[in-house]
Amino acid sequence: MCRFFYKLKQNMNIVKIMKFGGTSVGSPDRMRALIPLITDNDRKVVVLSAMSGTTNSLVEITDLIYGGKLNEASNKIEVLREKYHKVIDDLYSTDPFKKTGHEFIDSHFGYINNFTLRAFTRIQEKAIHAEGELISTSLLHQLLLESGIKSV
Repeated sequence: MCRFFYKLKQNMNIVKIMKFGGTSVGSPDRMRALIPLITDNDRKVVVLSAMSGTTNSLVEITDLIYGGKLNEASNKIEVLREKYHKVIDDLYSTDPFKKTGHEFIDSHFGYINNFTLRAFTRIQEKAIHAEGELISTSLLHQLLLESGIKSV
């Protein structure tokens, strides 16, 4: 589950760094399964990959944008956005967290969709590719908060 584990001494305290790949965060159940692994009393930094399949979808979207197939890109963006809305509904148990999650997803996919409306460069391509990791991290952070677990 955890791809690598690294200990770092910081001011005489040990900080664990844990990295979880796309399969480890590939579904709401898998994300919930991370909680006991990361919530002991040790200080740690948790690094997450994009949910399984997300990076491939984002690469396809940027390829379509580069190819001038903007309608196809918009359709793929919408399919991925809908997938994440389903994840939100399954991941969170309370309406306030579901509402926040849906707004968050709409914001991120609105950002991605904006690239179908203007000039597109390699820098913007990298920004789109990074969205998967940003989304996974935020989803887990919100899940921890919903569970009453302090997270920054």
